[in-house]
Amino acid sequence: MRTNRGLVATAAATVLALCAGIGLPHTGAAGAGPGGYAALANRIEAGDIGLRSPTGLSYSTATGELIVLDRAPSASVSFVTSHDTVNGVATLGAVPGDAINLAYDATRGRLAELTSTADLVSIPGAGRPHSGSVGLSHRDIRALGLRSAAGLATDASGALYILDAAGQRIVRLAPDAAGQPDPARSSVIGLNALAGARVRGLAVQRANGHLFVLASSSKKLYELDATGALVATRDLTAVGLHNPQGLVIAPSSDNTDPAAVTNLYVADAGTAAPAGSTGAGIAEIALTAPVTQAALLAAPTTAGSVVNTIITRNPPNAGWTPDSPDPSDLAFNADSGRLILSDGEVEETTGAGFHGVNGWEFSPTGTVTSSASFDTTVAPYTNTEPAGVAYRPGSLTVRRVFVSNDSRAKVQEVRADSQGHFYQANGLVAEWSTLTPGSALQSLDSEGIDYGVANGSPTLFIADGKEAEIWIVQPGANGRFEGSGDDVVTHFDTLSLGQPNPEDVTFDARDGTLWVISNKSASDILHVDTLGNAIETIQIASNPFVAPGGITLAPASSGGGMSLYVADRGIDNNPLPTENDGRIFEIAVASGGSSPTPTPTASPTPTPTPTPSPTPRPVARIAGTDRYGTAAKVSQNIIPNPGTGVASVYVATGTNFADALAGGPAAAKRSASLLLVTPSSIPATTAAELNRLKPDTIYILGGTGAVSTSVASQLAAYARSGTVIRLSGPDRYGTAAAAVANAFTGQSAQVMVATGEAFPDALAGGGAASRAGMPILLVKGTSIPAATAQQLTRLQPATIYVLGGTGAVSSAVESQLHAYAGTVIRVAGADRYRTAVAVSQRFFSVATGDHVWVSTGLNFPDALAAGPAGDSVLLTPAGSLPAAAATEIGRLDPALTHVLGGTSVVSNAVMIQISAIP
Repeated sequence: MRTNRGLVATAAATVLALCAGIGLPHTGAAGAGPGGYAALANRIEAGDIGLRSPTGLSYSTATGELIVLDRAPSASVSFVTSHDTVNGVATLGAVPGDAINLAYDATRGRLAELTSTADLVSIPGAGRPHSGSVGLSHRDIRALGLRSAAGLATDASGALYILDAAGQRIVRLAPDAAGQPDPARSSVIGLNALAGARVRGLAVQRANGHLFVLASSSKKLYELDATGALVATRDLTAVGLHNPQGLVIAPSSDNTDPAAVTNLYVADAGTAAPAGSTGAGIAEIALTAPVTQAALLAAPTTAGSVVNTIITRNPPNAGWTPDSPDPSDLAFNADSGRLILSDGEVEETTGAGFHGVNGWEFSPTGTVTSSASFDTTVAPYTNTEPAGVAYRPGSLTVRRVFVSNDSRAKVQEVRADSQGHFYQANGLVAEWSTLTPGSALQSLDSEGIDYGVANGSPTLFIADGKEAEIWIVQPGANGRFEGSGDDVVTHFDTLSLGQPNPEDVTFDARDGTLWVISNKSASDILHVDTLGNAIETIQIASNPFVAPGGITLAPASSGGGMSLYVADRGIDNNPLPTENDGRIFEIAVASGGSSPTPTPTASPTPTPTPTPSPTPRPVARIAGTDRYGTAAKVSQNIIPNPGTGVASVYVATGTNFADALAGGPAAAKRSASLLLVTPSSIPATTAAELNRLKPDTIYILGGTGAVSTSVASQLAAYARSGTVIRLSGPDRYGTAAAAVANAFTGQSAQVMVATGEAFPDALAGGGAASRAGMPILLVKGTSIPAATAQQLTRLQPATIYVLGGTGAVSSAVESQLHAYAGTVIRVAGADRYRTAVAVSQRFFSVATGDHVWVSTGLNFPDALAAGPAGDSVLLTPAGSLPAAAATEIGRLDPALTHVLGGTSVVSNAVMIQISAIP
């Protein structure tokens, strides 16, 4: 199955990366840093196109292909089309010293590479360099004094740009009379605006000459003008990059975009992982925000709720044999009253190849009635890759199952039997391409499909994840679906509807509308008409979605009315090949779409239409019987689906705040949650959560006085590898430094600093630091401890944020911090509650503040556990929400506000206040 799944598909070395730095499942595919927009538009997994470790990256204007240098097992270049296919491979005549230094010169139709001996090699071939040495030209550029060449690019004039990372400069070589980059015509663009940030990779926007460089450690993308002045900074942490290397600006891979639309492509070399994918691939990042449809802004928000969950494995649900680990699409069989499920990666997950089943029929309550393969006569299409499934009801002669294959851009039409079952053999009626040249249908990524009768005509609806389109296909005069010929094809865009990667669409025969769902975690369900105009947005209370794959409308399991059913693939098998966490959620919707309008009954006196009451703001309490239980429940929200186990868990004492203040961002860096123990025991709720998470490694924050040797030994039994690592120092400042050194192994462009003598400021900053991927270090009120100073020196931040007023961190300390960073910014309010608001205002926008946590400001454990979620953390007294916090919740307008802890720490009155915030 084509991998185009935002954060879920780009998980790092653990199965939890979709929660790393962004907390509860929410919009992981997009992020907007200060001054610039960035969102993952597409991702090509290296393994899907035969690559192992992409490093160098360029684009051939001659052939319209990405040129990708793969440094493993040998230096070769592949030519990748917008369809994510490889058109050819060539071995370079010379190997770059740093495999990132590769660029295509469109003015001369040649490929440039820079070797470790400062030999600038020009390779002919109009974008397809040959494997020999004929026609190569060489130019010695040692005189330029390059210290660390870490990026190569060309502009529209043929000038060559070299990023000298260690020299903090970009060297531009203007072309000579023959069009060759000439060292004698060099100029230097300083990178002073980056304040020492270590960058790697270089791209040039040909339209305006802007330059792009990327800080690998902080995942900050810097856009500079031709003089080196900073234009914008974009935060790419939510994109899910692992080991970013080469950059290039190239046309959008979305064929429905105008030709002038360009995106940033990043070669991701990947990193070693305990199991499964290394995360290597090519990320395509949109740098311009889509325009939101006016109808969506005006559309109402309707509440939806999960009323039943079907686990697609046995156990716990009998009959799911074999299991469906990655449920991909759903359809409703109106002839049998059952639902149909496809699984587009079942053979990849089992590791044993296709086992004969990729489709299941089951009742609305989840009881499996049959399972088989949609078709095995045309291998290897739908027998292994049934991304989408749709059912056409009716007489025996017209009953069909339509199956879309996203990897091969195919749709198959399969005959159904008298019961509406799909045949296992000899059932294929027709097969056609969604990419026939000259056809109006150009669907690159046909993830989901549905059938309905729209405006009196049989119609297929296709959700195209890569191009963010819904395609609508109706047969021509011959009555057959063919995807070309006289088929009538229309389509509408879903980016403007807030759906960047639509996984599926289902037709509502009651009123002729559509329901659409994207693959992003905690996705809303979109209700639109067949022209793509928004009708309403369905927000799911306590949204459990991880990676929605399919949606259909079917009778409710209770037997009354209709429900929406959503297939959730859970963790993708790329980061975890053994995952088996598929689920199907039944969603009850307050409106449920419009049924046929009843005939009104005459009334002598018209009844006035009442004014609707304001919709209460969604708010939910997360609480256990004590602080340990609350931390465990928070962990369950941060990591709803641990699969067969997570990479790591952090553990701290629940009796003192000092050792764990830096733990939240450190845990987020490792995509982990933070649990609490007593100094001498593991509470039952903590033990139960450890059993659920099944971590490979457990990190203990603090010395033996905080978490005893005995408890450390007991914790080893909960770690799959038996590994328990204690992170501690001689005091709270040393422990914070140890946690930071362990988790943040590289440099960090941003660092937070808070007092270690009290907890509120660091708690308020924990979510923001986790979201931004920056560490928290502790200082004393009037001095910087040696352990903190050592880490600041190592991290080399460009910016330090000081949390709290001068009563917490003095002006003297603020002045001393300027020795470690060019910019020091204090973020503070009049008290702990307004400091938390100030932190939220600086680091969260409406786009990133889709979840908010409200915790007591009088104790530390609850907010401490919420830090790794990467969301805004606001503080409150027990009895009444501060006005500034209420205003901030209104500004962020989160999909859900979580209240942490029991009523003794945050009363129900606070929840009522939150629900009433306009």
